Amino acid sequence: MILNVIYYIFYYIQKTLQTLYLQGFFAILIYNSKKTNVKCNIFYTFCKLYYIQKYRFIKGNMNKTTEPVRNMKTINNILSYLKGKSSRDYLIAKTQLNTAFRISDVLQLKVSDFLTANGEFKDWLTVKEKKTSKIRRIAINSSLQSALAEYLNETNLSYDDYLFPSRKGENKPISTTQAHRIFQDIAETLHIDNFGSHSLRKSWGYFAYKKTKNIALIMETYNHTREKVTLRYIGIQQKDHDDLYNQIKF
Repeated sequence: MILNVIYYIFYYIQKTLQTLYLQGFFAILIYNSKKTNVKCNIFYTFCKLYYIQKYRFIKGNMNKTTEPVRNMKTINNILSYLKGKSSRDYLIAKTQLNTAFRISDVLQLKVSDFLTANGEFKDWLTVKEKKTSKIRRIAINSSLQSALAEYLNETNLSYDDYLFPSRKGENKPISTTQAHRIFQDIAETLHIDNFGSHSLRKSWGYFAYKKTKNIALIMETYNHTREKVTLRYIGIQQKDHDDLYNQIKF
């Protein structure tokens, strides 16, 4: 109980500090308080307990299986929240929803992947998957095109720039760690359980299956070899099977 109280107090303090780009502040205080070996040792102990609890919290979240979002209302709430917060974060979510890419592949996208040298949209997006090294070629639908056009009008990105550039380093994308924080913030703010950076990728498969029942094509999209694996991955439950059987009547 005491550890939980300590964790949440320091969690909100640190979150404020992160906003001000002072992430190293806690580490410096811990080091100095330990070095002086005076009354600050109390502060050092509290900081140490905080980070122990934070490690447990993060490890617990990592061990949780992420689930797809199964209703459009929640999807729209996520997109509305992100659009009001950051056009970059909104486009990350919009891209993952419309491509079913892993977050690592979304972050590697460049302006040139979507546009020709003349500034016109390509019909197809061709990407080499980071994890499997397989080539994926997918159509760029109108919804994603519209979101991209709005985003590119707001930014000053060049043809060879990463779509989601980091503030650190020249022409580098944001890190997967930073992307995970975006999704963690969504989960905390909108109170969505088992939500993470894989959830929107899984949501694409869930809604594709509900609409088409074309499990073979969905398996191919995810590079799965077994139907059972894909159904479990996209969160198809017994209730979904029951609904299907209730719809098919002879």
